[in-house]
Amino acid sequence: MTTPDHAAITWAVRTLDPDGRQTRHETTPLASRSDNEVYALRLSDGTRYIVKMIAPGRVAAFAHERAITDYLAARGFPVPRVIAATAFPDTTMIVTLRAWLSGQPIGAWPDMNDMNVLAAPLARVHCLRLDDVRGLWQYPEDHADTPGDWATNFVQKKIAGDLARVAPALPEAVRAPLADELTAWGRSLTDAPVSLAPLHGDYYGDNVLMDGGVVTGLLDWEAARVGDPLWDLARTAVAAFADAPDAGARFLAAYAAHVPWAVDTARIRRYRLLMALGDLRYAERHAPDLIAARVPVVVHLWQQCQSEAD
Repeated sequence: MTTPDHAAITWAVRTLDPDGRQTRHETTPLASRSDNEVYALRLSDGTRYIVKMIAPGRVAAFAHERAITDYLAARGFPVPRVIAATAFPDTTMIVTLRAWLSGQPIGAWPDMNDMNVLAAPLARVHCLRLDDVRGLWQYPEDHADTPGDWATNFVQKKIAGDLARVAPALPEAVRAPLADELTAWGRSLTDAPVSLAPLHGDYYGDNVLMDGGVVTGLLDWEAARVGDPLWDLARTAVAAFADAPDAGARFLAAYAAHVPWAVDTARIRRYRLLMALGDLRYAERHAPDLIAARVPVVVHLWQQCQSEAD
């Protein structure tokens, strides 16, 4: 964890306390990645805020996230509303000041007794009236005005891009049939009964805060887009319930009770396979030491899809 930029923290404090009444402040690191750093800022009167620094290359993603969180905050969703943002000529980061959210990241999701606590907030997001939020949620790189757009501009594009990159790493016996079947499935999705909805994009782990058995924070909206809500469910299944399928099934059942569309587990499995291909693609590009561990995951999920088809 790096030391917070002095100018950034000074700007945040002066924004909150232009009259200089606060005699001191404390910063505590919360998270750090190559494209952003996050700190807790506590003023001398005890009030707390979040300072998040964002790499210049993430400007469009930040604007997308800010529009969404402004909308959600105005409707009572527990999101990190942006209070102010700025950029300094002498820094490589954009600095954002956000409202504080109480609670702690959920540890082991499978250990939750009441999955409704976790499923209901996601379902509430998905059930927002799409015509009211479509303009906010459309992801810059893959608009989805219709289910056909979702299939073409996102799913099919992702299948083709990932297969082109990772195919050489797959076992020869799997390579061709997996590519053929997954490509055909992506094309068939154009005519599938997909219900589009506003998605979160990363609903798992540290992105959900809880306090006293209540969800108090929904974080990280940069990957939000319009798409198939089952894509969100697949992301949660991969990240939170990969080793706990029974708990994952309870989560899906709790979610299904809140939405008007069917929860198609077959489609969720193929989305999980597509996510595993994406993880393998990331390893190919950025972390070659992970390739050996990720190839078997792709093969296993592919075999699950085949068993279901049989």
